[in-house]
Amino acid sequence: MPGIIAGKPRAEALELAREALVMVGMRQRMEHAVTTLSGGERQRAAIARAILLRPKALLADEPTGNLDERTGRMVGELLVSLNRDLGMTFVIVTHNIELAGVMGRRFELRSGVLYAQG
Repeated sequence: MPGIIAGKPRAEALELAREALVMVGMRQRMEHAVTTLSGGERQRAAIARAILLRPKALLADEPTGNLDERTGRMVGELLVSLNRDLGMTFVIVTHNIELAGVMGRRFELRSGVLYAQG
């Protein structure tokens, strides 16, 4: 949908979608309905949709909030690799200390004041 909404021809939008799904490790699940995907797979599909048009920056609010620890770690590693490989900036808001810890730069909001960490 993002490609079509952006005015891309259908074939190009589909190719962009395929490329994005491969990037997030969803090659084998491309033809499956969303309702058949696990929580982690749904989150990776959402990330693929968000990176499809290669924005310069992407905002993610609690990207691991509904995932178990193992799957959350995988999604965190995916975000770090996409940042490295695509040069895309991610602004991630999370309460997950482990996820925040793998990010290259970290800020913490305490009592309405923003503090740089590290």
